[in-house]
Amino acid sequence: MGDAAGSSTHQHARQKISTIACPRLGTGIGRVPYTEAARQMALAYDHFLYPPKHLNCIVAAERQLQIWEGGDFR
Repeated sequence: MGDAAGSSTHQHARQKISTIACPRLGTGIGRVPYTEAARQMALAYDHFLYPPKHLNCIVAAERQLQIWEGGDFR
């Protein structure tokens, strides 16, 4: 990476997220129940905040089951 690109990437990595907009998440026309949309969003936050140390097919399958079956997140 060039100096400008590397510097820009580094600056973005230090920025904090202060607001996230999640308009409806399929709860309107898609008719996803509010509780299901909230559960999946909480799971997505958890996966983002606590990424696995290593990713393999078993970890990926466990995460997918959490999404499909409403498993406990964490």
